[in-house]
Amino acid sequence: MRKIIGYVAAGAVLATVSAAVIIKQKKKEIKHK
Repeated sequence: MRKIIGYVAAGAVLATVSAAVIIKQKKKEIKHK
């Protein structure tokens, strides 16, 4: 059970980080336009 929780937590962290990176990239693209 602990391994499953660990994978879920790691996945959530990766999803949040990737989402934040995408948002930052979109903001940069808007500024360039």
